[in-house]
Amino acid sequence: MAIVLSIIMEISKMYIDLERLKIRGEVWFDFAAAIEQACKNADCAPDLRHILFSIRDIPYGRPTNNTPEDVLREWRGTCSGKHLALHEILTSLGYVSRFYMAQCRITPQVDWIPSEVQEKIPEEGIWDVHNFLKIEVDHHEVIVDITWPESLKRDGFPVTSSWDGKENFNLAVVDIGEYVEIPANQDGLNHKKQCLRELNSGAMAECREKFIEALSDHILSRMVDENMHCTIERIVNRLVR
Repeated sequence: MAIVLSIIMEISKMYIDLERLKIRGEVWFDFAAAIEQACKNADCAPDLRHILFSIRDIPYGRPTNNTPEDVLREWRGTCSGKHLALHEILTSLGYVSRFYMAQCRITPQVDWIPSEVQEKIPEEGIWDVHNFLKIEVDHHEVIVDITWPESLKRDGFPVTSSWDGKENFNLAVVDIGEYVEIPANQDGLNHKKQCLRELNSGAMAECREKFIEALSDHILSRMVDENMHCTIERIVNRLVR
């Protein structure tokens, strides 16, 4: 079976109930139409680059529970949900993929953070936990970070917009510390929640929540207001071309 059909059918089998997906009341696309279109093009197979960039271009924002299921059902996700979804898709297609967690410190001096979002960050900064993948490509390991959609590159976000199949992706955050692999038999989301509880408590935990919420709202409003959201037709066209 061609890779494109495998991807779409794996997603539909594991996650998608074929309901119309919405964001802020606006219908973006009908996923059932995408599956039908992909099946018609089942003899076409996308390369790994197209798979990675398709998940990358899911808008940044919190879905209901930030699980892979909700990321794909609601077509939005943060670093944890998007990378867990990509990890499961790649694994189901036979790629070696590893899920990583890293502590990082975010300060208001980070130049790509919008000014209205910087105001949510205390001067001393806040601790966060960032997720990304390492995948095996042609017998070597590559860092993959698909946190930021390509449309955010014009705003200075560290987006990886091209890839030669060998180089590491840009990490979505700069001030990153040591990172650890979360084994496949363990819950990556629970690991992240536990680490965040250890890093932030009380007022600092509240500051982080306000920062993530403000950043998500800013990005989603930009993508909706300027008609820069990704449609499933664009995703499928990229996969089958």
